[in-house]
Amino acid sequence: MPGFKPFKIKQSGSTSRVFAGRSIGRVKRTVGTTGRRHRSNSGSNRPRRRLFDGIDQAKLARVLTVVAFLAVVGIGIWVIAASANSGGSEIAMSLSEADTTRPITPEDPMTDGSSKVTVALGGSIKLQGEVLDAARASNNNFVNYLYEMGSVMQADLSVVNLMGSLSSEGSNTSAYPSGKYPTELAQALSSINVNAAVTANSQTMLAGYDAFDYTTQTLGGLGIDCLGTTSGEGQKWQVIDYNGIKIGVGAYHCATREEIRELASKQKTAGATQEQIDACISQLSIDIDGKTDGKSYSQASKTITADVKSMRDNGADVVIVLINWGSAGQSEPNDAMKTLAQRMIDAKVDITVGYGPDVVEKVTVKEVENSDGTKKNCYVFYSLGNFFADCDKGATARKYESMVVKFDITRADESSPAAISAGSIYPVYINRDSSFMTENTQRKYLVIPAGMYEYKSDGAVRPDVFTSDELWSKYSSTFTHVRTNVQSTWGVDKYLSLGSVTRSQDTQTDNSGNQGNTNL
Repeated sequence: MPGFKPFKIKQSGSTSRVFAGRSIGRVKRTVGTTGRRHRSNSGSNRPRRRLFDGIDQAKLARVLTVVAFLAVVGIGIWVIAASANSGGSEIAMSLSEADTTRPITPEDPMTDGSSKVTVALGGSIKLQGEVLDAARASNNNFVNYLYEMGSVMQADLSVVNLMGSLSSEGSNTSAYPSGKYPTELAQALSSINVNAAVTANSQTMLAGYDAFDYTTQTLGGLGIDCLGTTSGEGQKWQVIDYNGIKIGVGAYHCATREEIRELASKQKTAGATQEQIDACISQLSIDIDGKTDGKSYSQASKTITADVKSMRDNGADVVIVLINWGSAGQSEPNDAMKTLAQRMIDAKVDITVGYGPDVVEKVTVKEVENSDGTKKNCYVFYSLGNFFADCDKGATARKYESMVVKFDITRADESSPAAISAGSIYPVYINRDSSFMTENTQRKYLVIPAGMYEYKSDGAVRPDVFTSDELWSKYSSTFTHVRTNVQSTWGVDKYLSLGSVTRSQDTQTDNSGNQGNTNL
């Protein structure tokens, strides 16, 4: 958009809060209460009568004050109505210092000793040739494509799945698969508040060990942790302490044995050794190879459940498992994925997130009992879809839809356990429009939260960001598509709210909110 400068929300302390506000201004008017009498120019001592002579001047002042106030209110209502009729957020609204006291994200009442951590989990980044070509036209300014996601990804732990490596050489970049992306991509991710990237996937070391090492070093230099990989021998999971709340995170690439063998062959062809592959990546088979207590287990389930135990032993209050699995384009999880997902629930993994398929897949939530007799919900998101990609040049609408899931993890006091307290899903749409130009810079793609522009079924004005009714229709239907997919197995309203997003176009800032969050 013209004159846009990327906006990064600063974090205060160890908790994330987004503050913003809207104002049309306050008008304060006063009307004098002292009446005046004017003498005539004829020199007569008789006062000249005026229009309001004989009327109680104090009452008149009060009446005029009320009339003025009603006029101002009427103007304000007219402005609001005009905004609603033109696409809601299309009317620029200014931010003021006084407005910054109103949080967009509702905060739970916090008491002494209480704490909260926010987690945002986004989909996969897979940059095909057309994406890289468009980026080159704007000097690899990936912020051009991602800036609208800044507020949605604002969290203490903010994750995407990076399907590719990075390269500092502009002439040495390549598209997905075997992608080597410009370093500017990492800078754009940092600008939208991403602070962790899953690197345990099929693209890790497809460009060799040196490219993998450069990627981890570059991301780390920007404060972006790599999840599921390590530059040398060591554990591929971690327990992160946020203000006394400990989050265990493990990331893995899981596939069939044959797929793992074929992938290892490609990695070796690129120059990686088997020792480097084994040391750096959690590359696990999900083929069923045995039973324990009558339940089928795979190499993946054995390794991950052992890691989950280690995370718990190291004090993890909540455990998140991130898995690359499945096949591109599949709309339903296969049996091996369902079996592994059940093992995660058996292990009481709080949140299991899947990557790999290019589309959003179903969500499962099950209640389990803790060792102390209390109960909690375990969530499985089989596929979040693609955060940023162009899989088939716009041919399949569902491949341009994804979602970000956000959770609040709270602890009431130092003696209480930390647990998931609330959460939201944010449907996301990748707008693909080769005709869109901004200040002579091609912006062929724009990743947008699907709740940012209010959809009006009565034929309201199409926002300027969409240059055709077809694109506007695809965007506006994303919210419904994602919600319907999620609701296919459980009621989203019972467990997660649908996150809404607003923004102020005159300042080009992004504001998000979890409207109507419900306790889980």
